[in-house]
Amino acid sequence: MFISADPVGPVVRLRRCLLALGILLVVTAPALGQTFVSPTELRFEVLTGEAAEQEIELRNPVDRDLFGQAQLGEGVQEGLSVAPSEFTLAANETRNLTVLADGQALGAGRHEGQIQITLVDQADATTERHTVNLIAAVEAPALVFDRWENPLPSPVDGPTGVFALEMVTWLTLAFAVMRMNDVAVDRGMTFIPKGLRSKVLDRIDGPLFITLVVAGIKYTWRLAPPEGIPGTFGSVLTAAFAVSLAFLGYRVADSLLLYYGSRGQPRTGTRWEEVAIPVLRKVLLAGIGAFALFYVLQSVGIDLGWLVAGGVVIGLVLSNSLGPTLANLFSGLFILMDQPFREGDEIRLDTGEVCRVDRIGLRSTRLYYYRNHEMIVAPNNELENSRVTNLAYPDRRYRIHLDLSVAYGSPLAEVREVILDEVNEHPDVLSGSGSEPRLFFEAFGDNGLRFRLAFYINEVPERFRIASEIRNRIDEGFRQRDITIPFPQRTIWEGEGEDPLAEDLPREELDDAEDPDGHPPTASE
Repeated sequence: MFISADPVGPVVRLRRCLLALGILLVVTAPALGQTFVSPTELRFEVLTGEAAEQEIELRNPVDRDLFGQAQLGEGVQEGLSVAPSEFTLAANETRNLTVLADGQALGAGRHEGQIQITLVDQADATTERHTVNLIAAVEAPALVFDRWENPLPSPVDGPTGVFALEMVTWLTLAFAVMRMNDVAVDRGMTFIPKGLRSKVLDRIDGPLFITLVVAGIKYTWRLAPPEGIPGTFGSVLTAAFAVSLAFLGYRVADSLLLYYGSRGQPRTGTRWEEVAIPVLRKVLLAGIGAFALFYVLQSVGIDLGWLVAGGVVIGLVLSNSLGPTLANLFSGLFILMDQPFREGDEIRLDTGEVCRVDRIGLRSTRLYYYRNHEMIVAPNNELENSRVTNLAYPDRRYRIHLDLSVAYGSPLAEVREVILDEVNEHPDVLSGSGSEPRLFFEAFGDNGLRFRLAFYINEVPERFRIASEIRNRIDEGFRQRDITIPFPQRTIWEGEGEDPLAEDLPREELDDAEDPDGHPPTASE
């Protein structure tokens, strides 16, 4: 019988068993990376003025002590805190960290943050980190007008009930203001003209009511927005409030324009109301609308830089291309507002033409020229910058001046009597106080006595006819009284026959009287 001996066999098997046991112990032994942290996210729902606490559970599964730190992440607002911030987690120990959310410090709204938890095994210098997310929703308490508690029962004891109560209050206030508006303005604003008060009140009732209602909704929404309505509704309310307020402002400004525009122009006529006031009203509406539009766009977060830049470019283009047209347009507005003349007035241009103003437009003015029976279209800019004489202002009287002369030796009393009688008897000559005809002895002329006659008429277009008729009447009166109207007389000697002056002048004096060219002088009387 053969028996084989293996002295190393048992030793090898023992080593293998010990190695397997060590591997098993290493695999099954707790390691640092197995620390338990729960939960990994905390959610808080608190009211402003209140606080809430939650805990984070930490469990050390290893048989060694761990050193730990708990810190808030960057950007976390005041009002969120964790305690303790430093701690020791003993072997196989479980402990809690306390997280506090203070609604008063956080303020209403949604707040987010993180807590960084660091665990250090000082035995082997290994580190383990955990992150816990924080979400805190802070709501304002359901107070009516942010002051009084909501008296309504459930389920309307929250924000929805507060919103309803505040809206009812605002509607009641709006109706009360509308009811008391007439009495309050009529009795409390006596310094405003009565006509203006009535005009403004008649036009702002509706816009004022709408503005109050929209303002109430906007204010209520800011304090207690009802649940289930998207937050963009707030931007819509802002836009609606801007539009309603702009409309109310336009109505007030438009009433002022209509009142003072018609009242402040005693010589207005119809063209001011037909042309200037409508244009100014449109300009006013466009200006207020533009401001309201800018405010609405800015409130919804739209950048207005491109709009301003585009407006500047368009303004430069229009100023270059429409410069003359705009100049005439503004000149037309100034003429209608300043009223140097009105339609139907007779004016004298700086070129001498006497015309009747037929129509004043925004760009040009049409003038009827009597003498040539033609219509002149004058740009308003030229009329504004030139000398224009209004013959119909301050009243419709027009003064005519006639130059007359009589021969020397005429009886002046009879001359004055004839002239004034003939002028006063004409039916178109004014003879009232301050308008009576006047005769002035102006000078001793070369051929006679010179007079100037001044009288008034009512119709400027008839001035030529009336002046002609007055001359005919005076001429007939002079003939009846044998009053001579002088005129220059000349005797011309042509060099043949006897010199008519030869009998009166010696030859030497006659030769001296000849001009350097040898021609005899011309005698006149």
